[in-house]
Formats: sequence, structure tokens, C-alpha cells
Amino acid sequence: MKKLYILLLSLILIYMCVNIAYTMYNPEKGFTSILGHEEEQIVDNNTITFGSSAFARLENFENNSVVSNAVSLVDSGQNLTIDVSEIDDSLSLPDTVNDLLANDPAITSNQTLDQNGVTVYYLYEEGSGSYNANIYFNKNGHNYLISGNNISYSGSDYFINNCKNIINSMDLKKEESGGFSKW
Repeated sequence: MKKLYILLLSLILIYMCVNIAYTMYNPEKGFTSILGHEEEQIVDNNTITFGSSAFARLENFENNSVVSNAVSLVDSGQNLTIDVSEIDDSLSLPDTVNDLLANDPAITSNQTLDQNGVTVYYLYEEGSGSYNANIYFNKNGHNYLISGNNISYSGSDYFINNCKNIINSMDLKKEESGGFSKW
């Protein structure tokens, strides 16, 4: 009888180890932590995921860094970096933008556009040969900021079109439940 208990405990231990191993490394989802929470990662070759959001990968851009709520994209051929971040959802973007326009003397021009049903606020700091841009928008109940610095005027369309692609493809990633899984 003692041997049966030992065999039963061994089988339970093996089952638990297999579940933990499967939870920690799932080839379809990438590496996860011991609690089953996904690490910040590129979900596939066509999607960039950060925080609770994801958007379509931009052609010619590589993700330079992904942190909890932000991603930095670099196109070294165009010498352009685009930073995308989730910002506080409790902020009222119209109020935030109006406050910036009233109190930030570096902002030289702005635009408010409707892009496929999403209100997008463009704030520019223009210089003699280049400009900086901060683009605020709310999509699916989340606030976002897209930033670019030292954008050449000749590369402005390239920057703006890529920002529009980010806004159009921005979506919330599906949250997975963590922990042990049953087969």
C-alpha cells in the first residue's frame, strides 16, 4: 500500500511539473512568467504588443525597446524614431490638449482631426529645419500618445502616414488567464 501512495504522489508531481513547464513555455504564446502572465513581446511578425494594446507592425521600422506601457520604433534609413505609449485613461484629452496649448510656449501649431471616428490631436513644436510632434488620441477607452522628435519637413508625410497607420490599427490585446492549464 505504501508503494501505491508513493506512485500516486509521483504521478501528481509529474503532472504538476508538466503543467508548470507548459505554462512557462508555450510555443504559440512565447515565454511567460511562473504565474502565467505574458512578458511584453511581439505577438507575431505583424503585430507589436505593449501594455494592454497592440498595433500592426510598420514597414521599415524595428522596435527598439518595449517597456510596460510604451514602445519605441526606429527607421534607421529615415533617421526617424516614433514613440508610442499608453497614458492615463482618466485624463480628458481635450482638457489636456487645451492646457498644453495655453501653457506650453514651445507648441507652435496644432490640428484636431477625425480619423476614422477617432479624434486625434496633433501638437507641433516647429523649428527651422525640423519639428517635434505629440499626437494624442483615445481609442477603445484608452488614451495614447505618439511622439516624434527632429522630424525633417521633407519626411513629414512619412512620419504622419505611419502615425495614421498606428492609430488605425491600434487595438487592445486579448488578456489571457494565467496559472495552471488543463489538457
